[in-house]
Amino acid sequence: MEYEPRKEWLEAVTEFYKSVLYERELSLDEAEILTTTCDRLQRFHLARLQIEKEGMTFTSKTDVIKTHPLLAVERQAYTGFLSGCKLLDLSPEEKRPAHRPTRAQADNYRSRGRRKPSPLDKFFREKREPEDEF
Repeated sequence: MEYEPRKEWLEAVTEFYKSVLYERELSLDEAEILTTTCDRLQRFHLARLQIEKEGMTFTSKTDVIKTHPLLAVERQAYTGFLSGCKLLDLSPEEKRPAHRPTRAQADNYRSRGRRKPSPLDKFFREKREPEDEF
């Protein structure tokens, strides 16, 4: 089944849509989720562009500095985008910076100090052949 990106989407959103379609064979339900996910990505980009143009804050009529209302829209759209990616089992290429270990790596590092040595540890450290018991 052929799926086409929406014409009103930005180029970055269209590229994301096409890249997911190229990598995976999606069912009809997954294609709907992908379309909704791309709608959220579109909304995120549009909100970000408008915030960049107008600034993150504004002064109200009573001279109170307030945050731009589109900041909430941007945050919610990005959260929706990430939820859609999670449903489709998509993950960003770099989840964490290179210097920061993942949770599994950190748990592994922590457990190394508490791990009891196995009987084979001594064998592998000494690199010798097992003795025949025959």
